[in-house]
Amino acid sequence: MKTLSVVAANLLIAGLALAPSAPGEAASAGRGTKTVKVGDDFFSPTVTRIVRGSSVKWVWSSRNDNQHDVSLKTAPNGVRKGRFQSSTESAGFRFTRRFAKAGRYGFICNIHPDDMRMTVRVRR
Repeated sequence: MKTLSVVAANLLIAGLALAPSAPGEAASAGRGTKTVKVGDDFFSPTVTRIVRGSSVKWVWSSRNDNQHDVSLKTAPNGVRKGRFQSSTESAGFRFTRRFAKAGRYGFICNIHPDDMRMTVRVRR
C-alpha cells in the first residue's frame, strides 16, 4: 500500500512539473502544441513562443466568412518554407506543423498580408 502512495505522489509531482505556466501556454520544459486562431483578418495570438520540437496548430474560426491561409515568409536557414503552407480555407479547418529548428518564423495570410501577420519564436 505504501508503494502505491509513493507512485501516486510521484505522478502528482510529475503532472505539476508539466502543467502549463499560463493559460494557452505550453510548459516551458516540455514539448506540446500551441493553438493559434485564424479569424477574419487576424491571427490570435500574433506572437507564439514554443520550444524546439513543439507544434503550432492553426484553427480557422467557425464564424469566418472570408478565406485565409497560413504561409511562412521568413524562417531560419535551411527550413523549407513550402512545408509551412496551408491550403486556403474559410471555416472549421486545422493546420498543424512541428518546429524542429530554433529561430524566428514569420507567417502571413497571402490573401490579407497587411492585416494578418504573426510570429512563432522557437527556442532550444
